[in-house]
Amino acid sequence: MYLTKLEIHGFKSFANKATLTVAPPKSSFPITAIVGPNGSGKSNVVDAMRWVLGEQSMKHLRGKKSEDVIFSGSETKSRLGYAEVAMTLDNTDRSMPVDFPEVVIARRYYRDGESEYLLNNRQVRLADITMLLAQSHMGQRSYSVIGQGMVDHLLMATPRERKEMIDEAAGVRPYELKCNDALNRMATTRENLLQGQTVLNEIEPRMRTLTRMVKRLERRAELERTLNECIREYYGALWKESVAVLAKAKQRVEELEPQLASVLHKRSSMDAQLKTMEKEAPVSSQVIELQKSIDGYQQTREKLKEQLWRIKAQHQASPVQAATMAMVEQELATLITTYEQATTLEQFHQCIHDLRKLLKRLKPATPAPATPSPEITPLEGQLTAIEQQITNARTQMQTIEQQDHDSRQALFRLQRELRELDGQRERLSRTKQDFAIEEARAEAHHEDLVREIRGAMNGEPSVVLAGPLPAPRKPLNELQSDIRRLQHEIELIGGIDPEIQQEYETTKERFEFLTKQTEDLTKALAELEQVIENLDKTMQHQFNNAFGLISKEFSKYFTELFGGGKAELVLLEPEPEIEKEIESGEGQGEASAEFPRPRGEGRGEGVVGIDISASPPGKRLKSVALLSGGEKALTAIALLCAILSFHPSPFVVLDEVDAALDEANSLRYANILKQLAQKTQFFVVTHNRTTMHIAHTFYGVTMGADGISQVLSLKMEEAEETTPAA
Repeated sequence: MYLTKLEIHGFKSFANKATLTVAPPKSSFPITAIVGPNGSGKSNVVDAMRWVLGEQSMKHLRGKKSEDVIFSGSETKSRLGYAEVAMTLDNTDRSMPVDFPEVVIARRYYRDGESEYLLNNRQVRLADITMLLAQSHMGQRSYSVIGQGMVDHLLMATPRERKEMIDEAAGVRPYELKCNDALNRMATTRENLLQGQTVLNEIEPRMRTLTRMVKRLERRAELERTLNECIREYYGALWKESVAVLAKAKQRVEELEPQLASVLHKRSSMDAQLKTMEKEAPVSSQVIELQKSIDGYQQTREKLKEQLWRIKAQHQASPVQAATMAMVEQELATLITTYEQATTLEQFHQCIHDLRKLLKRLKPATPAPATPSPEITPLEGQLTAIEQQITNARTQMQTIEQQDHDSRQALFRLQRELRELDGQRERLSRTKQDFAIEEARAEAHHEDLVREIRGAMNGEPSVVLAGPLPAPRKPLNELQSDIRRLQHEIELIGGIDPEIQQEYETTKERFEFLTKQTEDLTKALAELEQVIENLDKTMQHQFNNAFGLISKEFSKYFTELFGGGKAELVLLEPEPEIEKEIESGEGQGEASAEFPRPRGEGRGEGVVGIDISASPPGKRLKSVALLSGGEKALTAIALLCAILSFHPSPFVVLDEVDAALDEANSLRYANILKQLAQKTQFFVVTHNRTTMHIAHTFYGVTMGADGISQVLSLKMEEAEETTPAA
């Protein structure tokens, strides 16, 4: 990976857009030299590179405020509203872990304070850019950009800052970023965990109270379910029994209705028949008329008999018979008088009976033969006719009397049947009344049961007892006892606000969420601690390997640059005072302000920094502070070259690093750059001709009277082709 183009617009003195283009490498990476007079804006190119790589410190950008990076205007051109720098990198080797063959990193800053970071024209975060550059071994705090005065800073930096450079070269920076991110997340997690535990401690007592109340609610609900089951069984059985009793009572009353209706209908018919019989003519009047006819016939017959008897008596009667006849005639006269005075049928029958007895007395004991008288025969004929009429009348009267007797018997029988029907009707009525009373009682009991069920089950029986009813599992008296017991238990529990359940659910959900969150946070803390521990081990291992190799390379380059001498890197162990300083956060410098590392002090087996021990040829100096300016520059260059040799950066920017070198040391410096250019692309800002001599491309920076920097480019190959031979 290497830098192919740098575009600057509105950054510091570059009011107009300036573009620096680098040709692709051939056998080695081209060395690009940026030259120009003092104050022309050469170092602004270096600052632009540092700025686009994410530098946040205005001190390192040689400014005071963030808006100082924006062109502030001149006499001929007004100030701009924003500054923008874009760096294009060839990523065909995928050194940068993104799936793009070319990566463009851009940064914009507006005067209103808004800033943007772009990756291939897509807006990203600074953290994304920082991590991406760290994974590519670049960055604003790495050894990729060495600005003015930073050579001395390499030597005069704190041991911790030197260690950070070794960390960068060792590839620890990505792990360090991850570790710092993990530490930040751990701090946030601890804070969240503390807040969660605080809230849990606050709601836990309420949760316990709500749990007890909800358990009471659940117990109440369970008792109510059991009570409802018992009530349903109890009243279901009573309901079925009451319905059956009421139905049976109604059925009995309904069954009597046809019988009573039949009796009433039959009696009504017999009443009509009785009225008809009562309207018929009385039989006694016909009998009296017939009796009168018989009496008339008998009187005629008696007269005829008396006449006939007299005639016969005259011919046959003795004196005794004559006297008897006289007595009979007196009795006969008395009977006739009695008969005439008779008023009842029995009196008539008695007179007839007495008359028959009297007639028997008139029969002669021994009739005496006599000579028939011519007067007797006609009289006997008349008497026979009268007898026949009497017999016919009596027969008719007997017939009428029989008919009258039959009619009376039918009437009596009808009356008896009526009386029997009346008795049956009365019995049926009484029975119906009794059944009606039972039905009324059943209805009253049923209505009472309906009201009781409404009160107990809060609904109409036809609704709450609809469907198949369960058979009672216990006798009804035991079910009733269970109902009373359950009601008493429910009363003891008392009423609980129904909203308690909702509050419990809400509180429980929050409690469980917080509990789960604290568990997750605790687990996350353990995982983060494990991650940090693993990262620490990885960084320690890589640092130890890198330190040994870099220290070896440092000694080599130091000897090469100085033509002898001795130098080495020394690990510094923490002292109590240093530990206190580290714990208090003092003495860490700006380099550690962006990424606080509270646990990083112990990496490298308790190493807190790196010191430099350097002795140029012929000298026994230990402290780099005692070196001359040129010696310091060579020592810093040796350290930089050792780092680049161990872990080359895709490109390195050196801003007047060779300013303090004499011609001989400049030559050694240039030779080392040519060696390192096999692996690293170099941009050098220089006034040194020896350094310029090894450059492949020149960019000249000039500034006109308008205060605006301009860039002019020159490729040495093209210049050599156009330059005439001497």
